[in-house]
Amino acid sequence: MSALDVEGRTIWIADAHRDDGKHFVVRADEKLTATGYLVDGKRRADLNWSGATSANVDVYRNGGRIATTANDGFYMDRSNGRGPGTFTYRVCNAGTQTCSNNATVTF
Repeated sequence: MSALDVEGRTIWIADAHRDDGKHFVVRADEKLTATGYLVDGKRRADLNWSGATSANVDVYRNGGRIATTANDGFYMDRSNGRGPGTFTYRVCNAGTQTCSNNATVTF
């Protein structure tokens, strides 16, 4: 199920059950999108996110941290490689494992 938070952002909410029969709610509101393109034949990816709560975020590509940057909702990955490739990104509150969804770009 999705809803809008007080700032108009979409948040995703899941109702889950514990072994003892009680319910709990998982809220995943850190949303990431990635757009891939070429500049002079070199791969680039624009990452856009919302929902992170720390001053800085860690950016991951294919499981490895590639940058720590300001939590301003945008990062450009200049991998500079050429040819085909697939990259999976995620953004986490800096120094934590509180992370966004994965977003994949295929060239």
